Amino acid sequence: MPNFYEIANRPEKECTTVLCSFSADGTSFPPMVVYTYKRIPAPVVNNLPDSWVFGRSDSGWMISSTFFEYIANSLYPSLVEKKVTFPVLLFLDGHSSNLSLDLSEFCADKQIHLYCLPPNDTHILQPCDVSIFKPLKLHWKKVVHKYKQSDSITINKFNFATIFKEAFDKITIEVIQNGFKACGLYPFDDNAVDYDKCIPNR
Repeated sequence: MPNFYEIANRPEKECTTVLCSFSADGTSFPPMVVYTYKRIPAPVVNNLPDSWVFGRSDSGWMISSTFFEYIANSLYPSLVEKKVTFPVLLFLDGHSSNLSLDLSEFCADKQIHLYCLPPNDTHILQPCDVSIFKPLKLHWKKVVHKYKQSDSITINKFNFATIFKEAFDKITIEVIQNGFKACGLYPFDDNAVDYDKCIPNR
């Protein structure tokens, strides 16, 4: 279990999904934090970092309608605000939670070309898996440890986003750029991919 840090008591156990997006120039776009609420409580909304967005699903996991809301109401406006030249290419892992007719029609209208990476190869073709998530998890582990040592603050669903931002903001432009480069996505180079990871270790 690569994301297992420590044993928590039952009242502390919670699962929170964070959707992150990055671009080949090293830009980090505002994430979406997914909650299980029917209506998001005011303390959660008030503690959300500026420009970050929240989504909801019954399970707390990403679902197609929530992903569509993120693209339409957060990522696309961010691209427009940054004066990005369209069309743009958006890489997805192809999971069913990302795909819907509404998303396809919206992206076609807004000149966002969706490209689903082939299945079972995100460990060599997805920049987040190849370069970004490992340091992000390490930063998050350090942040969690810091607050565990504090008697005054407990990490919970109300302050999670604010505290997670401490780790998220430590991801450097170079780390993001290296992820796209190592995957051969930008600059495009099919020889940059580490195909040795496809060979079983026997």
